[in-house]
Amino acid sequence: MPQAIPADQTRAPDMRDLTRLARTYWRGITLIVLVCTLLALGWSLMQPKFYSTTVRGLVIAIGQQDLSSRLAGDQLVRSKAAAYESLATSRPVAETVIDDLDLDTPPERILDSITVEVPSNSPEIRITAWDDSPEDAAKLADAWLTGLTRTVETLENSGDEAADSVGRISIQQLSRAEVPTSPTVPNTLLHTGIGVLVGLVLGLVYAFVRHRTNSDGVPLTDPAGTRKDPSTYGF
Repeated sequence: MPQAIPADQTRAPDMRDLTRLARTYWRGITLIVLVCTLLALGWSLMQPKFYSTTVRGLVIAIGQQDLSSRLAGDQLVRSKAAAYESLATSRPVAETVIDDLDLDTPPERILDSITVEVPSNSPEIRITAWDDSPEDAAKLADAWLTGLTRTVETLENSGDEAADSVGRISIQQLSRAEVPTSPTVPNTLLHTGIGVLVGLVLGLVYAFVRHRTNSDGVPLTDPAGTRKDPSTYGF
């Protein structure tokens, strides 16, 4: 006749079991968490540091006189802002910035340092510049918005259109780029937190394995099914 399996061997572990494991093998768990945290912190500190800062500009229509013109201009600048998102990452703007800052960098490379965002149905343009120097990142962001403004004015106001015509499109700078005080990449705090979580998981796995077998490979339950005290098995 088959022997019945004791209920305490078949039930799933609960919080009391996990607490008991953590209390019994806290030294090993702490060591694993510490090692994983230090490894994550060390890896993060060894990565190249990059700083980012954002400058904001607003697409505006100059010369609107009456209500209907202002309403039409409002719709116009929203559509223009969406179109300028791709223009802001174009080679002509990059070449303008290179000339203004007297950089010895090809346009393709400097374009990799710029990201542009236009919120949905908004006349606002946000330009984010990345660099390994916080000061250079701020200079690049401001210069890029200036270069975009000049490029837009050249494109929109060329031809036979008079310079003071109603509805002329321009970009107004809303804020200057601030010099970042801490690197954006790598995110040391995030990496350290991941290291702690990984260490906790590995520590609990270690505790569970130590609970199942002792240092000699003997199960922690004797043939009669009686549980043994895991605290007798050391570290």
